Amino acid sequence: MSRATHETRLLDWFLEHETITSLEAVLNLHNTRVGATVFNLRKKGYVITTEQTSGTNAYGDKVEYATYRFLGKEDVD
Repeated sequence: MSRATHETRLLDWFLEHETITSLEAVLNLHNTRVGATVFNLRKKGYVITTEQTSGTNAYGDKVEYATYRFLGKEDVD
């Protein structure tokens, strides 16, 4: 049986949820470098977009963060 990796866990997440933020990745996948995982998946042909999202933090400050959206895998012929 193969061991789960950050990449396989993120792909499983995307199949169920379609998007993820860095906070969701830390809390749910224990992945503190989701951007690096996304980078590696893109190199393998997965199509993942990055959207800038605005929000408010716990202190009421306006913040921007990335939301990653899974669009599938490129067809390689």
